[in-house]
Amino acid sequence: MVTDNNYIKIIDFGDCRVMEDDKEMSSSGSENSFGHLGKKKKRPRSFVGTPLYVPPEMLETNDSGFFTDLWALGCIIYEMAVGKSPFYAKNSSAIFDNILSRRITFPEGMDPDLVNLISILLYSEPK
Repeated sequence: MVTDNNYIKIIDFGDCRVMEDDKEMSSSGSENSFGHLGKKKKRPRSFVGTPLYVPPEMLETNDSGFFTDLWALGCIIYEMAVGKSPFYAKNSSAIFDNILSRRITFPEGMDPDLVNLISILLYSEPK
C-alpha cells in the first residue's frame, strides 16, 4: 500500500482490523475506541501479527506504537541479510523467549554498519 505522502507500507491483510470512523470493530461487532497518531484516544491492546516480528513490549505490556514498526523493520532487514528471522525457533514459545531475552546473533563478517542499524532497530526500550 502507499500512503498519502507516497511512502510504501508493508501490510498483511490476514492480520488487519476493520475500522469505521475512529472506532474499531471487533469480530464480535462490539466497538472499542481507537486513536490515531497524535490523538489522545486510547488504542486497543490486543496481539495481532506474526510471532517472529513481535517486539518485547507487546509480549510484556501489550503496548504498541510507531516503535512496533521499527522493530519489525529491524527483523525484516536481518532476515533479508541473513536469510532467516533473527529470533527463529521451532515454536512460538521459544520465539517469544528469544525476543524477550534479545537472543540474537550476527554472522561473522557481517557489515558493521548493518549490524549497528539492526541493533538500533531492535533496541528493546523504545521510549
